[in-house]
Amino acid sequence: MKFHDSRRRALNIRAPEIPPETGALERSQTTRILDQLEPDELTEPIAEQQDRILRPDDFVFLSGKGKCWLIRTADIWLLEACGGRTRIVMPGGTVVVRRTLLECERRLDNTTFFRATRDCVINLTHVKQTRLLDCSRVLFVLPNDKQIVVSGEQNAVFRKMRAL
Repeated sequence: MKFHDSRRRALNIRAPEIPPETGALERSQTTRILDQLEPDELTEPIAEQQDRILRPDDFVFLSGKGKCWLIRTADIWLLEACGGRTRIVMPGGTVVVRRTLLECERRLDNTTFFRATRDCVINLTHVKQTRLLDCSRVLFVLPNDKQIVVSGEQNAVFRKMRAL
């Protein structure tokens, strides 16, 4: 019972009142400051930045299992579905991120990254070799010698996308 009483007292702690002269801006002051800024000084809201397509020269922050990387999107070789997560293969190793492959694919530039199969997106700039297996299938060889056979549907999309 003693433990319960001390816990109740700890939960009834009140936040100190903040005097008005601490530097908090009123709504009218904030509006005046925003009116003085040039339109190019205003930044996009974070939600809009998260929906933006990442170009090859953009940097992306990746973290997983206690390691962090800050790499250019152009340095990504391959993205693979791994359950509800995505395994990203790059020159420095592999990292698993907590986003689905579809979420990652939506953020990447579709002129550089291509969905080869339902569980694999490749960076076309890092394809070491392209082989024609037969009249309807293409095989990509990546720098780590991993071979990816393009699925039937995506093969038609690839040929249409890269045709003259």
